[in-house]
Amino acid sequence: MIGLSCDKRYIKGEIMDGKKGMELSLNVIIVAIVLFIVMIILVALFTGKMGGIRKSLNKTESQYSQDKCQIPGTDRVCVITQSSCENRGGFVYEAPQGGKWSDCYLGQICCSQ
Repeated sequence: MIGLSCDKRYIKGEIMDGKKGMELSLNVIIVAIVLFIVMIILVALFTGKMGGIRKSLNKTESQYSQDKCQIPGTDRVCVITQSSCENRGGFVYEAPQGGKWSDCYLGQICCSQ
């Protein structure tokens, strides 16, 4: 049988050098790992982990209710008189419905600069 040799690398008219088959399986494994990680993150977000984040946000919000003058991230401070507020270049911030700020001493007003 001259000229008839059985070469295992010859499949469907192409010569496989052993790498293309390996690349396909590595690509599939990498995609599967990435999808698995994304799935874990999504499960964590939509189960108990989101509840913890919500609770901490509600706790932070309740600390800085509407009857507080000095809230971090704002330029409001408690001052003694309206003139001391105006001397700083600010204006008097209106008191809440109760008529006083819970974090200012008695008689102080809230000044927003």
